[in-house]
Order: sequence, then structure tokens, then C-alpha cells
Amino acid sequence: MASSKSDGLDSVISVLELIKEPMISFPQNYVQIDQQNPAFPVCSDHPLPALPTVDFKLLVSVDTSDSELEKMHSSCKEWGFFQLVNHGVSSSLMNQLKHEIVEYYNLPFEEKRKYTVRPNDFEGYGNAKLDGKLDWGDRFFMITNPVHRRKPHLLPELPPSFRNPLECYLLELQRLAMKLLGFIAEALKVDLKEIEEMFDDGFQSILSNGVYKSVEHRVTTNPGKERISVAFFVCPKLEAEVGPVTSLISPQNPPLFRRTGMEKYCKDFFSRKLHAKSFLETMKIESTEEATQLHGSR
Repeated sequence: MASSKSDGLDSVISVLELIKEPMISFPQNYVQIDQQNPAFPVCSDHPLPALPTVDFKLLVSVDTSDSELEKMHSSCKEWGFFQLVNHGVSSSLMNQLKHEIVEYYNLPFEEKRKYTVRPNDFEGYGNAKLDGKLDWGDRFFMITNPVHRRKPHLLPELPPSFRNPLECYLLELQRLAMKLLGFIAEALKVDLKEIEEMFDDGFQSILSNGVYKSVEHRVTTNPGKERISVAFFVCPKLEAEVGPVTSLISPQNPPLFRRTGMEKYCKDFFSRKLHAKSFLETMKIESTEEATQLHGSR
């Protein structure tokens, strides 16, 4: 397995290529010892709790908005996670996009290779190392917004059959994300304008001062079936300063995290190799005195 010396990414062999040939033993580059045993027992006698579900139709309805908003608020505080249903994104568009993603991954490796992650970069087709290990899966990661930050050799160069539904899907999710952020602002009772200014033309690839949980989530590998996922990340624009929303801060509710520029936040975050919540811990304010000084300086 070849490896790039400059960026630590395995940029040649993919999982889809590996499984084309019988394997006598599992490649050690993919064995993550600390994740061999789940942190919770999985058995029929003790089923896992149901994931909270939020109905977007109920959120926007005058008659049910208050109760559904409280449900979403509670899910964010207790879980840090929820499933959104009846979101209005076209099912035919999602099915078309899923089909095109499958078609892309089924392309000959030499075709996909032109989108490979380049040295000293993290965007493109490939598989990133985490503490010397690789995820058992192929990925294609790219910044899609703001448009001027798109890499010219990635999304613009995708086949039109793939690029067009992807562009439509991104627009749909941008609209949905901004509506959800509005509801989050309402649930937290913060200034909506402050949220809108942070996320306007935001960075797609914090803010509740610890009211909402930051949850670590993982998926398990199905030994007999492939899993396709499209992750869409919505972050403040790179020019924004991020930290606890100022309208939440008061002498009675001091900031629990430091403020920093979004661009610096991203660089520092990725420099820590995405190891659990290690970076978030560095952003915490350790003492009440420090929190008071930071609050008083604004």
C-alpha cells in the first residue's frame, strides 16, 4: 500500500479495490484496536433507546410548532442528535443522487484517481488516516460552499449526470439548514440576526455555550451490505468569530468556551487528526475568573 510522505494519506488503494481480491487476513492498516468492543451491550433483552425524531412539517405548522420546537430543543440537550422527517427534500432527487454516487464508486479506479486527495490537502477521493489507522470505507470530501472555495479539479469536473443532482441537493439542504438554524435560535432564545450573520454564505464541508450536547457518533460495518451516506456539514463562514453566542452570555451564565476565528478553528481542529473531542476540550475555559474577564472584555 503506497503512502504519501507529505500528508500521511493513503492515496492509492481503496477499500473497493481491496475487496476485489480474496484476503487471507484483514489489512492491519484498518484494524482499530480501541474500537473492537462497543461501549454498550447489544442484545435483544436490552434494546437501544429510539433515536429522537423531529417532524419538520410540525415545526412549521402554527398549531404544532411550539410542542415540536420543545421536542427538538430537548433532543439537542439530551442527545445532541435527532432524525428529521418530512423535511421536504425531494425523494426522487435523493434517489437520483444516491444512484449517481453508486455509479461513481463503481467507476474504474483509474477514473476516480484523478479526484484523489492531493499532497498537503484533505479534499478529494481517498481515505484519511486517524492515529495511523484507516476507516473501512472510501470517501469523497470537498468544500461546496462558498462557491469561490471549491477546488476546480473536484466538483466542477464531475460528470454532469452526477454534478447536476448534487448541485440541486446542496441548494435544497442549504435552505433547510438555514430554516433549522432559525428554529434552533428560537429554542435557545438567542438573537436570530447573530446566527444569520455567522452562517450567511457559510462554510459547508458551537455556539450554545454547552446547552446542547456535542455527541460522538459512529456507524457499524455491515459485513454483507455496502453503506452509502451523504454527510452535509454546515458551519459558520470562515470570516466569522465563533464561540458562545453573545446573547446567551451574562454574569449569571458566563462563557464556557473561548472565542476564536472560524478559519483558525478549522485549521486547529484538523491538525488534531479528528481524535474524539480532544480539540473541543482545548477550547474550554478553565476558571470562573477567566470567564469573567472574557465576558467583561466584550
